[in-house]
Amino acid sequence: MRKPFPFLIKLLTVLSLMLQLFLSTGSADDGLTEITAYQPVNGVEVRLIDTVVDGEFFKYQVVECDLSNPNLTFTSLYPSDGAKVLKPTLTIAGENGAKVAMNADYFNRGSESGQGSAVGYNAKDGKMISNALEESVYSFSYRQDGQYSFDIFSTQIKIGFSDRVFEYVKTYNKHSSLEGVALFDSHWGEESLGSYGTLVELVIEDGMLTEIRRDMPPIKIPENGYVLAGLSDLTTLFEQVQVGDTVSLEILTTPDLSFVPDFTVGGGSLLVKEGELVKKMSYPKYSDSFPALGISEDGKTIWMITAVNQKGLTQKKMAELCQKEGAYYAFSLDGGGSTQCAVIDNTTGELSYIHELASGYERPVANAVGLISDYPDAKPFGIVAEDMLLYRNIPQKINFSVYDENGLPITIEETDVSFSVKNNTATVKDGFLYGDTVGKDILVIAYEDVVKELQITIVEPAIAGVKQKNGTYRVTNQDGYTRTVTEEEFQLSDEIPVADTLPVVDKMAENSEAPLAFSFYDGGNRDNTLFERLLPAKTLEKLPSGVNPFSKELPEHPYLEMVYIDNSGGQILGKDMTEWNKLTKTLDSQKNNLIFVMKEPLIFLREQETDLFYKTLTTAHEKGKNILILVRGKETKLQKMQDGIRVLSLEKEEGTIDTFLEKETHYLSVFCNESQMNYQIFSKKLFEN
Repeated sequence: MRKPFPFLIKLLTVLSLMLQLFLSTGSADDGLTEITAYQPVNGVEVRLIDTVVDGEFFKYQVVECDLSNPNLTFTSLYPSDGAKVLKPTLTIAGENGAKVAMNADYFNRGSESGQGSAVGYNAKDGKMISNALEESVYSFSYRQDGQYSFDIFSTQIKIGFSDRVFEYVKTYNKHSSLEGVALFDSHWGEESLGSYGTLVELVIEDGMLTEIRRDMPPIKIPENGYVLAGLSDLTTLFEQVQVGDTVSLEILTTPDLSFVPDFTVGGGSLLVKEGELVKKMSYPKYSDSFPALGISEDGKTIWMITAVNQKGLTQKKMAELCQKEGAYYAFSLDGGGSTQCAVIDNTTGELSYIHELASGYERPVANAVGLISDYPDAKPFGIVAEDMLLYRNIPQKINFSVYDENGLPITIEETDVSFSVKNNTATVKDGFLYGDTVGKDILVIAYEDVVKELQITIVEPAIAGVKQKNGTYRVTNQDGYTRTVTEEEFQLSDEIPVADTLPVVDKMAENSEAPLAFSFYDGGNRDNTLFERLLPAKTLEKLPSGVNPFSKELPEHPYLEMVYIDNSGGQILGKDMTEWNKLTKTLDSQKNNLIFVMKEPLIFLREQETDLFYKTLTTAHEKGKNILILVRGKETKLQKMQDGIRVLSLEKEEGTIDTFLEKETHYLSVFCNESQMNYQIFSKKLFEN
């Protein structure tokens, strides 16, 4: 069964009116917050949030983890190869069997590709993994009973040989320049660095120096010991010790925590302390991408928050996001291209990122924090499937997944699943849904005693398709509904022409049965003579109910709402939100027929605004609004059809008096009644020489 859904349970996708969304530059704008929420596993909720703040788009992700759930364990995650290796968060999570993971510590790179080590203090199961290299970075300590702390750790590591030679260890499981003595244990990896030139290694096993190594290849690090390494020209240690010395290791770490944590992992700056924003943040303050970790006062709720490639992002904004979620404490983690948060895809059992990657590719990192789950087997509890929109002449694969009470997938036989369509507007064959009648219906999916109903919308047949590089087809119908279908679906469809580009078509122009409303015409500017100034006015007089929408006050009509929207500068959204609010207010009109007039071509500078604009209008159209957009253009024509939204241009008539009198006049007539709005483009010669 092909299962392309990214996650198991989609709980909510809404355009919500949220007036309280936070950031320091201002609050989120009315009606411009979209939240997609789902539960990838019981006890975890993911929220993907798109909002607009002061006219600027802002996108972030929240993973909320309920640690009171006994089947969830929150822990630190490391590459299986050891602390010397860097790997992407997705890989680290997979190697540790995590269901959720977010990158953690800053790191230094090693001399070879794919190698590096964490900057901060790290420990697990009561044993230090690595000391801190920076005095300004925080580490987070946690125990499963909810105890936690955020601290800047310093560590003093003293080593003695037969109580006669003493030395301080500078780095513990770190890539370094070896300006001081370095210690490597089994957390580092399987092998030591090896000795060459002035680099000397000491092998300590069961508290005894067993070997002094010069110009020798790497050695396996003993499980019950460690290897010391350093440069003999920078320390006299290696000349003072001898095989057989008893070795003592004393580690003093401050602060001394009041509890023994299950793990400690390094990060960056403290953001929130006791529910308040930290006044002085560090390491670093600015980046377009950041991850942050927040925790509730009782230690039972964790928030993993990421914002990727968001212009103007700061640690302060991340702190405000954490505070808004309810974090009592929070700190930042390694940002920039390292920002990565992965969550299990329960339809496939695989992990995937919940955001775009900051650099466009996976950056290897030193470690992560995440959730390990241990749920018992359970019976079928529910079915996840999304509402379907399909063309009457293209079958669509029915994609679904069966899950248990913990939100985990269940492997089933497709032959045990039954499908039915309530009003018989479609049929099911070999796992595909075939539309028979244009309209809406309900598809019922049943497995054992679990039933799922989803809405299906069957639209007019597709009239053309364009093959894309990935093998899929982009198709459209006469109402402008444009979708991507798989190659298999396209090949199973009725014969559909393949074109180089999708046509712009509209059956509306053929239906002009509604009562006459207005004729729209753009006369342009002719003011050289009195006669030229009068020409546009005379033209409008000859047209039935003639209106120049770009120069006159828009008329009122009992069935039609017309409004001018300023889209200059390639945008409608702005800091004061005046034009956008005017648009959304009009969409809430009691009238079903709406015309938006815009002088500039309908080209947005930001792709996000293009998507938001058409999505907002399409949502209104699907609720029964008939929408036309009038813009100035080189000719009077239908410019674009998108899911029932029509963009028409009006030609700006220009030229000499002679050419004006000789040519035909192009204008647009709009017809409407209470529930319908149709249009027709006319070309007539209104004046004789």
